[in-house]
Amino acid sequence: DADVLIFFTPHQFVTQTCAELKGVIKPDARAISLIKGMEIDANGFNLLTDVIGRELGVECSVLMGANIASEVAEGKFSEATIGAVDDSHADVFTQLFHTDTFHVTATNDVPAVELCGTLKNVVALGAGFVDGLHLGNNSKAAIMRVGIKETKRLIDRAFPSDDS
Repeated sequence: DADVLIFFTPHQFVTQTCAELKGVIKPDARAISLIKGMEIDANGFNLLTDVIGRELGVECSVLMGANIASEVAEGKFSEATIGAVDDSHADVFTQLFHTDTFHVTATNDVPAVELCGTLKNVVALGAGFVDGLHLGNNSKAAIMRVGIKETKRLIDRAFPSDDS
């Protein structure tokens, strides 16, 4: 009977979780994914919002941010972005998640939000390697700049739009 579905399972279990939900959710339910990751198959990759939408027949939005869960729980300032195709879904999810210490903004660019949220962790790994190898702040800044540039390039190629 839920009106809102919030997905935060590890990405490996999305398809199985959706299979368990099939047939028992409202057709007008709204879904949002908080999951970082993607489904990889022989044809490339699929966004998890697309997997959820395909499996359940509902539109799936996404919420991503560069946050540490323990700091969110402690009420330290955090921020995130919602990607939702439908403005009314963005409004509902913003109302659900936005608080005095957890600031939420919304955009209609679901792929950009989802891929930025997922790929920022790859860039963070590179920055961590640079730190561990003591290569300096300029090297770390270069990793971050190139990582952001390549993320944008992937988004533009995989999900071209008039706004790119």
